[in-house]
Amino acid sequence: MWEALVAHILLWGNCYAHIQQNLIGTPLALWPLDPSRMQVKRPDPKGPLVYEYRMTNGGEVINLPPWEVLHIAGLGPNGLMGYSVIGLMREAIGLGLAEEQFSSGFYAGGGLPRGVLETDGNLDAEGMANLRKWWAETYGGVEQSHKTIIAGQGLKFHLLNIPQADAQFIESRNFSVRDIARWFGIPPHMIGDMADAKWANIEQQAIDYVVYTLRPYLVRIEQAMEVKFNLGPNYEIRHVVEGLLRGDSAARAAFYHGAIMDGWMNRNEVRELEDRNPADGLDEFLIPVNNAMPVNAENKNGNGKDKTFDKEAFKIMFNRLSQGEKADLVEMLR
Repeated sequence: MWEALVAHILLWGNCYAHIQQNLIGTPLALWPLDPSRMQVKRPDPKGPLVYEYRMTNGGEVINLPPWEVLHIAGLGPNGLMGYSVIGLMREAIGLGLAEEQFSSGFYAGGGLPRGVLETDGNLDAEGMANLRKWWAETYGGVEQSHKTIIAGQGLKFHLLNIPQADAQFIESRNFSVRDIARWFGIPPHMIGDMADAKWANIEQQAIDYVVYTLRPYLVRIEQAMEVKFNLGPNYEIRHVVEGLLRGDSAARAAFYHGAIMDGWMNRNEVRELEDRNPADGLDEFLIPVNNAMPVNAENKNGNGKDKTFDKEAFKIMFNRLSQGEKADLVEMLR
């Protein structure tokens, strides 16, 4: 279902799913809808949206209220409807199709450029047709491309040699592939284009793909579903992309470690960033022991120890204990 909905977002700019509900409004199931049969209208400027869905081609049209439709829109002009990527990139796709057709014809003809047959005599229409047919049957196609040309009856063959490199044939085909991938935000190496790929930048490109390509769509899906489904304050809808960012785990771990040890992030904040549930006892901010109390000459005793510092450090360590551990420690001190 999600593959179909995401494909609809990418190709049509919008995806729709009917929210099947019971009599008291509890969602039971999601049924994908064909975006080509959907029209979104707002009859009253201050009223709700109306989703007009055509059940079959030329068939019945039903009106669905907005609370029965999960609508996820891509980039669009009004925040409601998304642009069709295919519609916007029609020219790029047309160029790619034209190049595909040209290449098929080029190699089907044996990979030979066009040439000119010249004769000093005059040929009528029938003679030209017979000559063209004879040439195609004798030298046309891949299997005939390496035959030696024998032109009799005063015929002369002039080769119009336009190398593919001069026509930038390969370069234009590569550009079409990249151009189409660019519209969807796909890094070149993910579609097999390794021309500019380096071992040092592949990992960063993979991270950029998650952050700049996937995340906008994931946020759209999360927000649309949280609007439609009231899950309460204890639940939220999130996509866990930790596995896709695993290559940079060391850098994130070092960042979190420094933030926790320096005391400007607590451990539950880190767990939230990693899409994990909060845990008891991890809301407190850790304070480095050597920063708990500045040392000065007035509060030092004869053996060089700082009594105030020791007291503050003990309080910090005591507050880190669980309730059971605190009770055990108090009982032991008694």
